[in-house]
Amino acid sequence: MKSQSNKSIIILCGGMSKRMGQDKGSLQIQETPMIIHVLEAITPQINEVIIVLNDRDRIAKYKSIIDSYLKKT
Repeated sequence: MKSQSNKSIIILCGGMSKRMGQDKGSLQIQETPMIIHVLEAITPQINEVIIVLNDRDRIAKYKSIIDSYLKKT
């Protein structure tokens, strides 16, 4: 019998994005924020996702993005 193991991932989203000029995680790619593309790519293999953010505004922004995504699924 195979044992189930928990797999976690930490995504660091606290950078200043100076070269990009805008927050990369919320950047729209094919009308979907980049963080959603990342989450869709990793969730089949991962049980827990931790997103590290650097300020309250960014936390609220990502919460809104992820909540909207979860309502659609």
